[in-house]
Amino acid sequence: MHIPDDKRAKFKTRAGRTVLDGGGVQPDVPMVAEQQPLIVKKLLEQDIIFNFVTQQYMGKDSIAALRGISF
Repeated sequence: MHIPDDKRAKFKTRAGRTVLDGGGVQPDVPMVAEQQPLIVKKLLEQDIIFNFVTQQYMGKDSIAALRGISF
């Protein structure tokens, strides 16, 4: 349920920051999600990438390391 900010109780943290009750943790700097191209959205919505990878590697004991990618 959405409660407007002006209807929520305000509190101060020990550091003096004002926070509102009932809304959970809010980021200091809100970020806008990157827009994905329509084709990427459709591929993800329909699990096409997941299904392709699953079919490619089903039944294999291991997957070869990716070259040039470090985690």
